[in-house]
Amino acid sequence: MDQSLNFAAVIKAAGIPEQGAIWADTWPDSQASFHLNGLYFFQPRWLEEALAKLKIPETIKEAFRKTHPFFTQHPALQRLAWHCCHLLYQTRFDPAALQTWPLLPESLGPDAAMFYAFVCLAGLPQIERLHRQRGIDPAITYDTLADFALWIEHYHQQFGVWGLSNISWVYGYLSDKLIKLGRLQYRPSVFPYDFHVYRRRRDPQVSMLAGDGMQFRPDGQFEGANQITAGADCWTSRWISTPTEIRGHLISPTGIAQPQIATLPTAEWDEVFVRQSPILEVHIPAAGPLTHEACVNSLRQAKFFFPIHYPEVSFCAFTCVSWLMDNQFDRYLPEASNILQFQRDFYLHPVPGASDAQTYERVFGRSYENIDEAPQTTSLQRTLVAHVKAGGRWHSGGGFIVHDSNGIYHN
Repeated sequence: MDQSLNFAAVIKAAGIPEQGAIWADTWPDSQASFHLNGLYFFQPRWLEEALAKLKIPETIKEAFRKTHPFFTQHPALQRLAWHCCHLLYQTRFDPAALQTWPLLPESLGPDAAMFYAFVCLAGLPQIERLHRQRGIDPAITYDTLADFALWIEHYHQQFGVWGLSNISWVYGYLSDKLIKLGRLQYRPSVFPYDFHVYRRRRDPQVSMLAGDGMQFRPDGQFEGANQITAGADCWTSRWISTPTEIRGHLISPTGIAQPQIATLPTAEWDEVFVRQSPILEVHIPAAGPLTHEACVNSLRQAKFFFPIHYPEVSFCAFTCVSWLMDNQFDRYLPEASNILQFQRDFYLHPVPGASDAQTYERVFGRSYENIDEAPQTTSLQRTLVAHVKAGGRWHSGGGFIVHDSNGIYHN
């Protein structure tokens, strides 16, 4: 290898500070196979063919075309891109490590912000192959990848230049860990919270009980949510299971923990999922109206899609954690609102550590210390501002829909 392009030289040329050393140990393996002809994702013909497949706006396609020459003129960045692709697509890679990958410095110029966009686009052949092996319609593949453009657009809205920083999320579908079916996205996972969900045997009624030792405020949210503590006014949940009954604190279908103890006879109720049970996470891309019909159709599609194309994936529920699951929307939005209709397909629950960060990011683009400075162009923005000015705080929330061989049940 050209010694002028060894690891230290490449990192220095790229202007990456010390955290770039996380790549040092694996550098010799990737560079041993480096060849300029292998940089297919920087070749104009391949780039045009790839962009033509994806459902992304022309403005973002043009961003790839415009910034492409910058990378072809920087050998060090080509080496670094090769290394990143080697880790992502040629090795057993821990996605958690992506949180430590540094961004290229602004001193390289605005085009450098597209570095990870090219690296992620390079994963297109891999996900095409993986989906083809599963018998997945290519239309679903490219619709899933359309989310790629949303994150590039989000970066542009934040910083005023085209780029990509949220590679952890993008890698989810490039590694076949996430799929978009119609309006919604799905990712196999396990339920992370200490809740117990039961379904009554004689009918579809579902109940959720808090696990033992959880602390809640009088408003039914977790102690510490939004960094608000109730101190002596908070209460601690208890959960006890015996051969004849289960006793615990009910989480209402509207997402509020109840301080009184509820009792469920074991002869009448079956536990259907708990912490670490397999579930399908539901994610809501910022891709058009969240109509009830589109969401229901997506959930129905997922119910049959996963057993066919991902037979190794089992799931006992659809779950969703989002700013859209804030149960306070019920006070402000009209009955026909898409947000409320989406919520009401789910059994809501509070989320530990909930905050308003995602609400501000999704609705306003950023947070505001002075709420009077927030834009009030849309009715949703005006609703959020009014709630805060009245002394309220928004927070994320969770919800679930029980799934089993007999059907889908939520509340």
